[in-house]
Amino acid sequence: DMTFDLNFDSYADGVLSTLYDETYKEFAFAFYQGTSMAAPHVAGVAAMVKKALIDEGKSAAPVDVKDVLITSAIDLGDIGRDNYYGEGLVNAYASVKNVLVDILDPELFPFPGIIKMEGVNPSADFILKNIVDTSLIDIISISKYNNSQWLEVSPTSGPANPTGLIVNVSVDTGTYSYITDGNTYTEMLEIQSSAGTEYAYILYNINGFISNDITDIGVVYVVAIDPETYHVIALDAIRFMDFYKYTIENLAPGSYIVGASTDRDNDDYIFEPDDVYGFYIDFNNRVVINLKAGENLKGFDFQIVDQAQ
Repeated sequence: DMTFDLNFDSYADGVLSTLYDETYKEFAFAFYQGTSMAAPHVAGVAAMVKKALIDEGKSAAPVDVKDVLITSAIDLGDIGRDNYYGEGLVNAYASVKNVLVDILDPELFPFPGIIKMEGVNPSADFILKNIVDTSLIDIISISKYNNSQWLEVSPTSGPANPTGLIVNVSVDTGTYSYITDGNTYTEMLEIQSSAGTEYAYILYNINGFISNDITDIGVVYVVAIDPETYHVIALDAIRFMDFYKYTIENLAPGSYIVGASTDRDNDDYIFEPDDVYGFYIDFNNRVVINLKAGENLKGFDFQIVDQAQ
């Protein structure tokens, strides 16, 4: 999901892929999401399932492989198929074991496995569920590996039924004075259960990616650019007081490049030699972002550079 950067590496959480840049006539890498990225992962699991079916002397027709994939998928939304997650997240472990053995051991799954929070007094939920079948898993304890006082976790035990156990994590920024702007804090949760031990990771940034070395450079114009014509389709004017966060709304479904620039001479032209500007992911690797109907353009963080220096 490229609207997130759950590990704070300054890259959107897509699948890194190879491509050929027609503009610069060179091979490159870019992050993407969607069915194009899901298809090769599912195909790889399908190949393992087919091999397992053949080894077991069972029918390995496409319909049989598909049935194993669907019945083994991790249900991320409502029970059964839904219009957001489809049949769920492909599960290589359960898919192959479903073919090779009759009874599977329960498998605890934290979703998401990395929880990112930002801002003042944030709160977030994750879910613990059995990704193999609908049997109950007993959560014995959830403990903070580093015993961080700034993080609250509730509940710390209970049954993970077929729909899962919802666990809330929160930060009381007013209580702990050592939590300061621009810093990132981390914690690991150790989850002991009747199915074994799993871990979830907490990343917390109090100021939403804004570090202490960010300076006020005036108004910055974040623009959605047509990748074919390089015309600006829409923009959002953002300021230092708002931490240079942007949202471009009401875009038509389609492909866009994201850029940002100042207009230092106030001549209504941006991306000039005396401006501060850049592109997502970076100046030489301008990634095309595909938006669906109803989606806004936001959350793609990138660096802008003073071209006059």
